[in-house]
Amino acid sequence: MNSKKGAMELSMTTIIIIVLGVVLLSLGLAFVRGIFKKITDESDQIFAMSEEQITELFEDSTTLIKLVPDSATADIGDILKTGIVIKNIDDENLHYSLTTDSGHGDINCYFGETGTRDGISDTIAPGISRKYKLIADLDDVTPGTGNCMVTITPGDDQLQYKFQTSESFFITIEA
Repeated sequence: MNSKKGAMELSMTTIIIIVLGVVLLSLGLAFVRGIFKKITDESDQIFAMSEEQITELFEDSTTLIKLVPDSATADIGDILKTGIVIKNIDDENLHYSLTTDSGHGDINCYFGETGTRDGISDTIAPGISRKYKLIADLDDVTPGTGNCMVTITPGDDQLQYKFQTSESFFITIEA
């Protein structure tokens, strides 16, 4: 007779544990889903704000190229990254290529997309912008100032005289 009572208690305990487990699992999943929804909404707002800021950068501009940020301070051995924004502010498609070079100092400058100093070529429609990454490797440099110069070469020579076609990322290197 005692064995039947024990079997009944075991099954009731098991049922209660299963019910609690399912309730906690469903609450946990609802919590995680809510967090992901908030993250998605926030990231959409952040991307919209960044597009708005890019548009503001180029309002009434005569530059095809902007670096954001355009200066930084770092230590020897650091790797810095900055954004390059190319915007077609002309009325026709823009065919261009990008190159970078250490304007001053012994900084190793290259594009994040290719890992090289040149080789980015693209075509963009009027009013459209493209973003790239410029990387400045400060390994084996001396303290002081330096810069990475980025130059856009439009396919149409006329644009070279009409708009600013180079921009520099200025770096202060500390020991």
